[in-house]
Order: sequence, then structure tokens, then C-alpha cells
Amino acid sequence: MKVTGVTFGLIFLSSLAMAAAPSTTNSTGSGVVQAPSAGTKALTLQELPAHVRHAAEVAFSGLGSSYTFTGAELDLDEVIAIYEIQANTADGRRVEVDIEPNGKIEELEVQIRREEVPAVVLEALSRHSPDMQPAQDEVLFEKSLRPSRSGLLEVWYEFAGKDFDVEIRSDAQQILIEPA
Repeated sequence: MKVTGVTFGLIFLSSLAMAAAPSTTNSTGSGVVQAPSAGTKALTLQELPAHVRHAAEVAFSGLGSSYTFTGAELDLDEVIAIYEIQANTADGRRVEVDIEPNGKIEELEVQIRREEVPAVVLEALSRHSPDMQPAQDEVLFEKSLRPSRSGLLEVWYEFAGKDFDVEIRSDAQQILIEPA
């Protein structure tokens, strides 16, 4: 069976529902890890709650490539803390999954090549951010899969800049620009 983008999206959405752990709790028993202060906290993979690691494994398994975990951290800059788990695929791409404390997948980011970015997205980037300077010597492109407000999967493309980051939805109808 050939896996297409739509098929992957349906598999990813199913993974979102299956990976959520509705009865999870933290040490206070609340089920939510509140973000008490800004910043991030580095974690070992062994320090991740089992249901969070499971959700990451489900998300990464949908990539169609083997992967190796490379790191994890707890991002305390959000309204609720978010677990960010990083990995590398067998073909060298960096991937990251963001997971809420209850195990719900918030976003899956996959490093892609420029050739994989749709032309309509590149056109929107040059039209809205013509002077954008990349954050590094090498321009990094990421494809982001995330649930929309309606629960359906949306595809966004992310570009990291020196001064600001740009995110463009796959149809180029929505653009987010935020400080780097």
C-alpha cells in the first residue's frame, strides 16, 4: 500500500486519538503540568512519563522511516508545559513532536528540503518576508503537522529567521510571523 500525504494525515490523526492518555496524572494528581515559569528543562528519555514517550513513538512511527531519539525537554513557556521530543530519521532528517502532559500530540515537525516546499508557500514567503535572513548559515525548512481548531489536520511550513520566524499554511492563505 502506497502511503500518501492524505493517508499519512489520517494515520497521524488516528495516532493523536490513540496516543492520548485520558487518565494520566502528575505528582499532584491534577493531570496537567502547569507552566510555573518561563524557560525549558532538559530531560532524559527515561524521565519522560510513559504515556508521553508512547505518544512520541506513535507520532515518529508514522514517518515511514526508522528513527533515533536524540533528546527531550519540557517547554515552560506555554500556558501549560509542553514536552518536546527530538529524533533523527534514518535519512538524517531532524524531527520533533510536541506533546501535552495528558499525552495529546500538539504538533509534529519534520525537517524537509527546499524542493519539498510547495511553490505557493515559497511565493508567499518571498512576497511577505522578502528581506528575511535565515537564522543559520543553512536555511532550514520544516513541515509541521498539527490539528486545526476543527480537529482536522493542517500542514504548515516553518522558516527560522535571525529576527523573526515565519509559518505559512500549505494553501498560503494564513501566515504567522513571530519574533525569533
